[in-house]
Amino acid sequence: MGELVLRLQEEPLPSLSGTWRKGQIVDLPAVGLAARMLGVLASGGRLDIKPSLVASMRTLIPVPGAPRVALVECRSPNVAVTNALHCLFDAVTATFHFVPDGPDFRAPV
Repeated sequence: MGELVLRLQEEPLPSLSGTWRKGQIVDLPAVGLAARMLGVLASGGRLDIKPSLVASMRTLIPVPGAPRVALVECRSPNVAVTNALHCLFDAVTATFHFVPDGPDFRAPV
């Protein structure tokens, strides 16, 4: 799991555009260790529309019995309360769990 976080590109201080990201390992109650990237990202934007900033949290959770991860992503355009949103996103993500189908849970391939 640690190597996964090391591969995530961090930008710990806000850039000129206001974006930043940091990676961490978290321990989720029902699934164990997971990799997380949180921050403020630029979202959208096309040639005629300026990108907007969003508070973002992405959590990568290893799937039991498979070389895969489940992605839980939370976003909000209300960057003025980013810290509070990250706490809310963390609380929501903490409810994630896998539901076994039968006695031996195996992820679909």
